[in-house]
Amino acid sequence: MIDKVLVSVVYAKCDIDEREELWEAMVELENHQDLPWIIGGDFNVIVSDEEKQGGLPILSHETLDFSTCIQSCRLIDVGFSGSKFTWWNGRIEEDCIFKRLDRILVNQQVLDIMPSTTVTHMIRHGSDHAPLHLECNSNAHHIVKSFKFLNLDKSSYIYGGGKGEFLATCGNPFYIFHHKLKKLKRALIATIEDTIKVKELQFKNNASRENIMLLHQAPAKLTRFLHLEEEYWKQRASMKWFNDGDRNTKFFHSYVRGKRNKLTLKRMQDPTGTWLENELAIGYEAIGFFESQFSKENSRGDYALLKNIPKLITEE
Repeated sequence: MIDKVLVSVVYAKCDIDEREELWEAMVELENHQDLPWIIGGDFNVIVSDEEKQGGLPILSHETLDFSTCIQSCRLIDVGFSGSKFTWWNGRIEEDCIFKRLDRILVNQQVLDIMPSTTVTHMIRHGSDHAPLHLECNSNAHHIVKSFKFLNLDKSSYIYGGGKGEFLATCGNPFYIFHHKLKKLKRALIATIEDTIKVKELQFKNNASRENIMLLHQAPAKLTRFLHLEEEYWKQRASMKWFNDGDRNTKFFHSYVRGKRNKLTLKRMQDPTGTWLENELAIGYEAIGFFESQFSKENSRGDYALLKNIPKLITEE
């Protein structure tokens, strides 16, 4: 149940210096609240060349300031369907300019409770700006992802739980494997935490050199397993720029969910140029595309050029 959601409506200034005050106010607001946050409107600036057509080149420092503000506020652009641009200067031919000046951003808390949040750029009518339609939906679409191996220290996984942890689970083999891994993680952490409690009690009853040594060893093992979990999420997030010393598993987890939302396919263009936005229609078009790719007859090419490439391996 959602108690409160913070909604901010933006109408940014045209002047770059005055917009700096808006960026500072957004960062200040983010630092002093922890609610699900939706902020949108006319930001009067774009984030890349792809969000503009026509006119003079964009100023890199102008877009950088806005992008930095979005990252500092930990906001996520959920994407959109409809027209690529939300603003038109009303002119034609060489003087025509299109931009995406309007957008809706949310923080991770919004996606946690409403993962199927979508934005639609509607048709301009009576204004040079297009209205934005925001739809917040708590029903997430489950997408089967490809199985991946991650580079973790497998030798460290030694199970020490009870017999009941690995009872058979019915269903897809990959689901069973995933389910058992989750149980393994809980069992490992719980077992180590229980060991730490026992060592603390032993040291409290007998503050010997041996007991203090054992007490220091147990948390080190827990730290190692938590580090493995952090490495897992770092690889899931594909964030190679992050330093090894910067530890924040929750941040990596949040980043992965943000990536997952960005990678959601919201629309597709068919060969006739028509945009498909219905999920079923997108699925059929994707199937048809790959069927045509793999069902074409192989054309016999001219391989005479291969005769000029020296062979490094003999027939023998």
